[in-house]
Amino acid sequence: MAEEIGGRPKGRFLDGDPMWWVAPIKKKERNEEVILQMRWLGDGRRSSQDGTPPISWKGWKRQRLEPKIQGFLLPVSWSLLLTAVGMLFLLFDQNKGYSPWVGTALVLLSPLSIVIVAYLLLESRQSNSAREFFVTSLKDVWNLSLLSLLMISIWWAWDGKIDPSEPFWFIFLVFSILSWLWWTTRCSQCFSIQSSRWLMPVDDSKEISLPKSWVGKVSHSNWAAGELARLPLVDGFLRLSGDRVNGVSFLVLEYISKLGCCADPWVGEGQELPLKGLANFFSMEIDMTPINTQLRGVDMSFLHSMKVSWPAWAKPEEVIEPEEE
Repeated sequence: MAEEIGGRPKGRFLDGDPMWWVAPIKKKERNEEVILQMRWLGDGRRSSQDGTPPISWKGWKRQRLEPKIQGFLLPVSWSLLLTAVGMLFLLFDQNKGYSPWVGTALVLLSPLSIVIVAYLLLESRQSNSAREFFVTSLKDVWNLSLLSLLMISIWWAWDGKIDPSEPFWFIFLVFSILSWLWWTTRCSQCFSIQSSRWLMPVDDSKEISLPKSWVGKVSHSNWAAGELARLPLVDGFLRLSGDRVNGVSFLVLEYISKLGCCADPWVGEGQELPLKGLANFFSMEIDMTPINTQLRGVDMSFLHSMKVSWPAWAKPEEVIEPEEE
C-alpha cells in the first residue's frame, strides 16, 4: 500500500486525487491508458477555476477537498423510492387494511435518509464541517417551519385518532416532499461547490496575536489542534484552526458558507451549481462575489511570523500528459 500522509497517498496531500473530478471508470474499460487520460482530464478540471488570493495570503496553500456530489446521487434516488412506496400505502391503506402510519413513516423516512447520508459524507471529508452544517440547517426558517408543521401534524393525528380514510393523512406527504426538496437542494449546493482548506506550516511555539475583528474560540494565544478563532463575514465566517500532520503543525483557514459547509473563497465566479431555481426559492444561493471582495480587505499578515518552510512530502505529484496516438 502506498504511503499515506494525512489520510491521503503521498504526493496528493494538497491537490488530492485527479480522479475525484471525473466520472468513475467502468471496470471493463479500466486500463492504464484510460486511467492516464482520466487523470489528465481530472487535473485540468480541478484547477480550471482557481483564483489567486491576495498578497497577504502568501505562504498559504490550497488543500482541495473531495467533491461528494457523486456519492450523493444514489441515496437521493433511494429516498425518492421511499416517498413513492409511502405514497402508495397512503393511497391504498384503507382498502388493504394497513395502518396509515405505515405510509406516513415511509414518507417521513425520505428526508431523514437524506440527513443521515449528508452527515456521513461530510464526516468522511477532511474538513470538520458536519456539525456546523447541521447546526446551521436547524436554525434555517424553512427547515424550522417544516419540522414544526410535521410535528404538529403527527401529534394531531395521534391524539385525534383520525380515520384512515381522511384526506388529512396526505398532509404528511406534502410536508415531507417539501422537506425532502429542502434537504436535497441544500446538500446539492454544498457537495457541488468547489471546497478547499488553506494551510500554512507554522512554528507552534509562537503565540497568535489576533486582531480585534476576530473572535477567539480558546482561552489562550498558543497554537493548538482544533478551532482557534473565527472572523464573521457578510455570509458565513472564516475559521482559523490548528492541525498536525505527519509531525508538522499547520494553521488552517476555511471559509464556512451561510449553509454551514466549507467552500473555497478563491475560486472563479463561473461555478455552475445544481437546482438553481430551488436554491433561489429556499434562499440557499451561494454568492461568492461579496465574500471574495470582503476577504480581499482582510489582512492575514499577522500570522506570517509563525510560518516555517513547507515539508518536502507536501510537494504535489506530477500528472503526466498522455501521449497522442
